[in-house]
Amino acid sequence: MEPPSILEPLDLLLTAYGHSGRMLRSEPMTPLDQNLQDITASVVRMLSLVRESVGLAKRALIDAEPGAAELCVANDRKIDALEAEIDQTILTVIARRQPAATDLRLLGALHRTLAEIERAGDNARHVARVGAELADKPPIKKYVD
Repeated sequence: MEPPSILEPLDLLLTAYGHSGRMLRSEPMTPLDQNLQDITASVVRMLSLVRESVGLAKRALIDAEPGAAELCVANDRKIDALEAEIDQTILTVIARRQPAATDLRLLGALHRTLAEIERAGDNARHVARVGAELADKPPIKKYVD
């Protein structure tokens, strides 16, 4: 059985706010729609970095790869920078475009979600650092995946 996609929650969120079909329409996009699409793409990019960080943290801990821990820490810096950029973009769009109810709710939901995504990246970094510290020590028992 294939694991669920990391993008499923975002797909559900976009569908709930009526944006999945709107982003693919053939008529010209309004500036607000373009901003929403850019923000959504940035959030997906951030989710992808977090997913990569979780995989690196797993390798650092289970496979005792200190190099994976270093890559995970570097990824966390990118995640933090991307979160700040997306946060600023959301606030700018709200201030300049003055979105209506549905779009405003979407932006609010994405804004609240950013902190949780960033926290997942921080947790992966922590696991990777612990894995790097334990890499030199013999395991007490075999790690189970």
